[in-house]
Amino acid sequence: LLQRACAAAADAGCDPVVVVGRSADQKLPPLPAEVAFAADERPDQGPLQGLVTGLVHLRDQHGFTADDAAFTTAVDMPFVGPDDVRWLLERLGSATVLMPEVAARPQPLFAVYRLAVLDAVLSLLARGERALHTVSRVPGARLVGEAELRRHDHALRLLQDVDTPADYARLEPKAEP
Repeated sequence: LLQRACAAAADAGCDPVVVVGRSADQKLPPLPAEVAFAADERPDQGPLQGLVTGLVHLRDQHGFTADDAAFTTAVDMPFVGPDDVRWLLERLGSATVLMPEVAARPQPLFAVYRLAVLDAVLSLLARGERALHTVSRVPGARLVGEAELRRHDHALRLLQDVDTPADYARLEPKAEP
């Protein structure tokens, strides 16, 4: 699944592709040479900290500026493909954050974040917030409504996740076109 997520981002033109992990010694499957790894400096602080780690890595190691944006996805979402990534990136416009909202719930694990949100995210963390969906409320954030998302993916398959090997086995035959 990790290789699939990396390939979807790379094939959509995301450069660099960065995998954020819990710690420097986290066991991962082999990554392509062009994929960077960034370890959380504050492990076990939740996905909001993971977002900070990724954005800081892009800023400090790859020269990203406040106007640059990063696509993020969860490793356990096997139906996210390059067309989905491009579709979302094309809608960013001047937004600081772009994420779908389905059934009144923001979907922060299929989203785009400009580095301009870094200070706001650090402020959320400083207040004890850990939930990634709270970034949907920062200034300049835009939510993609469910109707718009369904025009792209009527069944919302791209948001399906797999949490167990049984989930993966059940979905895998459908994952490849």
